[in-house]
Amino acid sequence: MCCLYLASENLAKQVAHACFPASSAESYPKGVALPKLPLTCQGTDIGLANSSAMDSTVMSFFPDAAGSAARMLSEETDQDTYDAATKVCQVFSGIFFTLLVLWLSFTNGTKLSYIQQASLEKRLMTCCFLSTYVGAFSAFFNFFQLTEVDNFQLNRETNFTLDFSRPLEWIMTCPLMQLVLVLMGGSRIPEYRRMLMPGLSVCTLFCGVASMLTTGAANVACFIIGAMIASVMFYFNRVQIVEHSAGEECFLFGDSEFRKASLILVFTWVPFPLFYSLSPEGFGVITNILVIQAGWAFLNIVAKFSFIFYIQRVKDNYCSRLKAKREMYSGAPAGAPGQLEAWGGDVTPVGNGQNNAEAARKRKSEGELGAIVIETLNFLGM
Repeated sequence: MCCLYLASENLAKQVAHACFPASSAESYPKGVALPKLPLTCQGTDIGLANSSAMDSTVMSFFPDAAGSAARMLSEETDQDTYDAATKVCQVFSGIFFTLLVLWLSFTNGTKLSYIQQASLEKRLMTCCFLSTYVGAFSAFFNFFQLTEVDNFQLNRETNFTLDFSRPLEWIMTCPLMQLVLVLMGGSRIPEYRRMLMPGLSVCTLFCGVASMLTTGAANVACFIIGAMIASVMFYFNRVQIVEHSAGEECFLFGDSEFRKASLILVFTWVPFPLFYSLSPEGFGVITNILVIQAGWAFLNIVAKFSFIFYIQRVKDNYCSRLKAKREMYSGAPAGAPGQLEAWGGDVTPVGNGQNNAEAARKRKSEGELGAIVIETLNFLGM
């Protein structure tokens, strides 16, 4: 009630100011006195309004304010719950649809055991098909980094937000790149490498992710374990070069396309753990966010583009050579200038057309049969 008295006194001062503008806030003309409002606690008259009515108005303000605050808090809680539920649903939907695509691809495609024993043409086509998946996954996860769904605050001395889509991209693409090398190597590479090499790359990346999410001794331990697994993986890449060439090539010398593809993969992957150790995700030597993001993008583009383009180039060159060999073995004669060979009797040749047409049909059938035999032998790896 004391507050009501002070409010009434302030109201009287404002009325006096309105009636006597020349007067100050503290001095009033003679004869003008502030009304002395009686103050009671039993609901008696306090001058301008009834005490009980003002009491009810004041007291009703507090429940309304409390209810409004509760509604605002409830709305904020509901919005946070909605946002969290939406993110979880989107992430799980993306994961399941990705697994569905992979399952359909490998279920409806030729078994990898058959592909590894097939001709080099078939193996290179499969390698390019897997490279398409590498590019698609990389594009998806790079666009996904533009959202804030994958943002993860790392517990470091400097504030650093990790785009979790980046390690997920590597987990989805690096095993496929190792699988491409195994299939490209063919039947000389042991079949268990189709599981071992992608598995080693996944273990290396899991150790890297664990190192990102931990601090102190656990951070260092996960990094060391991941580096050891990566060393074993690169050792088997070297072994595969020796196996593919039957001991004629190794890391230091050789001229085969398989060796060059293996060297491209190894030499473009080695900078990743080195740059990781310098970034805030590792030991925090480099703290410039622009340098970190640009560095990861540069390494990722160089590693995948160089490997994928080289595999595609090998496939195109081999298919061109194979096409030339098939044309050579197809039995097509090199006619003399000015003469046309009658294939199927469509064109009448010079001289005895009937005999030449019959010979042309015979050569064509023999050439087609030879091409089928060559393709079958290539498919069987002979």
